[in-house]
Amino acid sequence: MSVSDGALPGTAHPEYGSIFSELKQVSPKVCQESASYRIAIDGKFVHRTIERENCIFYFRGAAHDDEEPPYAVLYKLKDLALM
Repeated sequence: MSVSDGALPGTAHPEYGSIFSELKQVSPKVCQESASYRIAIDGKFVHRTIERENCIFYFRGAAHDDEEPPYAVLYKLKDLALM
């Protein structure tokens, strides 16, 4: 998987462990780690995320795996009304 420039902090490789550790070092405005579950249906795990101010990285594995690459990256657009 290729992640475009600007999404990854510093010199991080597109893997969970390197993205998360690099974000801790650069202290971004937004840095949130979370997980989603299907509460209404069966309570099963859906995915984990690492969110920063300009994107969200999505990971399929429920278990901690520093070498897991993201299966998707959602890029956030700046608020066009403020431009």
